[in-house]
Amino acid sequence: SVNEAYLQTNDWTDKAGAWSIQSGAAPLIAYIKGNYDTIVGLPSHLLTALLQEQGVSANPLRLTPPVPQR
Repeated sequence: SVNEAYLQTNDWTDKAGAWSIQSGAAPLIAYIKGNYDTIVGLPSHLLTALLQEQGVSANPLRLTPPVPQR
């Protein structure tokens, strides 16, 4: 099963009761609500805005979400 396959990856061992959406857990997640980058851990859209406020030209890295967004 997909659950067993994810458990075999050991990605879950360093998560505080969560899944690693950017790794093997994506097939276990039906959808996400919110910004993918923030869920992964780096809110690049906010970082970009803060850098631009300071006059730093920022070109954010855009990751493709592995699951549908709502």
